[in-house]
Amino acid sequence: MDESLNEPIRTWSDEPRPAGAPDDLGRESFVRSVGTRIDQAASTDPSTVFGLLGPWGSGKTSILAALRKAISDDWLIGEFTPWSTDSAAEMSFEFLNALGSALGKNSDKSVREAISKYAGYITPLLALAPVVGSPLKGVLEHAHANFLIQPPWQEQFATLSSKITSLNKRVLIIVDDVDRLSGNELQALLKTIRLLGRFRGVHYLISYDPATVVSLLGSGGVPARANSFMEKIVQYPFEVPPVGQAARIRLINAAIQELLERASKSLSEVEVGRASQLVEVLAPILETPRAIGRFREQLNSFASHVVDAELDILDYAAISWLRLNAHRVWRMLGDWQSELRRGRHESGDAENEPITTDEWIVRVASVEPGVNAEGVVRLLSYMYPGVTVKGINQYVGHERAASDESYLQRYLLLAVPEGDVSDRLIEDVLNALAGDLYVDSKKDLASIMDGPDWDLATLAFSKSLEIRKAANTTSLTLIDFLRARVTARDLEDYDLGSPIVPLKGWMNREIALGIRTELLSIEDVVQRFGEAETVRIINTISRMLEFKNEFAQVANKAASYWIANIRSNPAGVGNKESLAPIIHLVYSAPEVRSETGLLDDAINSFEDYVAIAQKFVIFNRWVGSGVHYEMEFMKKEFEFAVSEEVRDIYRDEALEESPFDLENTEELAEPDVAPEIMRAFTLRALAISV
Repeated sequence: MDESLNEPIRTWSDEPRPAGAPDDLGRESFVRSVGTRIDQAASTDPSTVFGLLGPWGSGKTSILAALRKAISDDWLIGEFTPWSTDSAAEMSFEFLNALGSALGKNSDKSVREAISKYAGYITPLLALAPVVGSPLKGVLEHAHANFLIQPPWQEQFATLSSKITSLNKRVLIIVDDVDRLSGNELQALLKTIRLLGRFRGVHYLISYDPATVVSLLGSGGVPARANSFMEKIVQYPFEVPPVGQAARIRLINAAIQELLERASKSLSEVEVGRASQLVEVLAPILETPRAIGRFREQLNSFASHVVDAELDILDYAAISWLRLNAHRVWRMLGDWQSELRRGRHESGDAENEPITTDEWIVRVASVEPGVNAEGVVRLLSYMYPGVTVKGINQYVGHERAASDESYLQRYLLLAVPEGDVSDRLIEDVLNALAGDLYVDSKKDLASIMDGPDWDLATLAFSKSLEIRKAANTTSLTLIDFLRARVTARDLEDYDLGSPIVPLKGWMNREIALGIRTELLSIEDVVQRFGEAETVRIINTISRMLEFKNEFAQVANKAASYWIANIRSNPAGVGNKESLAPIIHLVYSAPEVRSETGLLDDAINSFEDYVAIAQKFVIFNRWVGSGVHYEMEFMKKEFEFAVSEEVRDIYRDEALEESPFDLENTEELAEPDVAPEIMRAFTLRALAISV
């Protein structure tokens, strides 16, 4: 594994940015403006509540940290954390602790005593005070006569307020994460601020998500006008500005660049374009600093899997967003795979009809309520060729794509699953073999290719052929490796689905490359594979479009080799089991068709004539509901190889011995018959030929 993957990750947390940290979100002017307004509050002014409003993850806590630095140094600042308490009483004491902490240990002793006495009166008051509705006068009128009509609370409040004012200090109580509270806790907080903490010179800065707070108030029995109630509590609301598009693009680019560095990946020119498209798609759906931070953390946490599972790094980034932010859609990718690729309905009344953008948006929204459905569809359009947005598809074809069914599981599991073959294993072995080098992993690949799992072996051969399809040269080491694989599967039937099919297709191409580059001669091929297999290889090469223009040259070379071989040893013709295919190849070679009567010198008797004719009987294999064989006589090839002059010599004898009746030779269970049937079929064919 690349060493960069072992380097420590700069851990992401949801902690606020330290005060004074670089402003990479463009919020410096906002912080300065809010700080200026807070600084206008005086120590003698009535208590004022400032609000910092923004959705979860928008950076409110970081802005609070920046505001501490932005406001004047004369402020006494206290931190009030209401969600750390369990009851209204505890919350009230926590509030007074925050006030006391802000005033400091060195404040006047009488102030500290006043705070202590004041604490003794606030718990029952909180239990009686409503959140909204009647003002304080109404509260006092409806409270229990034996408690609220007594003057101590009012006196204590006035005394403490006077003492705080006498300090001539401005106090700012910061209340963060109000939206973490439950409905009852939120009401208790509002009671505390509204009734107990409105001292002159004591001001508040509270941060919250407006939508969450309104929802909490509604669930807590607050009247329907709860949406406007916070406006009565908060005199100066400041909306956190959204992260600008340019800032989001910059931060997402930085996250992807960090991922590339950790995975030691570089992008091609086409991939740079894809990366730019991805960032443009992600920017509208990564709206907050927290969302971008969590996304970056996800990318880095699983960066090693990009290497181990051999993923396309940009598809990995796209799917990471789905896994993190639209998990239900992420889980549906397998079920939707075909429709995402084809862009057409797979079933129902609309089967095979195009799936519109609106239909995708509705589908996503139904699976993942609350998500930015249009943004998700745009991301799917980036990943899949069948999804369009306003008639435009952003998909760019590439290797190891998540849209490729054979790779999707890797993205979901972040690993190479069982039933898959590592691309890196294949690439490493093939690169070594093509360079005539040895590599230990060759044994691992060979065990897959030779193994009993047809699907796995076929996948290995298909991937290998895909990798090698652009190669212009080959090596004897690679060809011999393939020959060993063919030998290992030599006893398998050449059936549909058999790994022998892609294996031989791959091997044939490597041999063709060897002949083209003169690494191999026809004699070399015969020595490695035998005559029968060489003929089959040459005939297969003739059907390859890649070598179509060169086939005549290859065929002429092969034909010339066998013509010379037969003419130099006519007596050996009888031992050639592949004589008929060889003659067929010679017959098909354009430059040697004049070589008729090639076998005349090998025929010295009628029996020689019949024996050679028998070699032109072949068994055609047919695969359907079952497998059967049909006998055929290669008449054209025979008449090309045996001249008419020689055939005239044995014409009468062939007619005389030809049988009148012949057993069925069209649906044989095996590619073999008894000698007498073979002779009878041959004589019948000769008689018809004559």
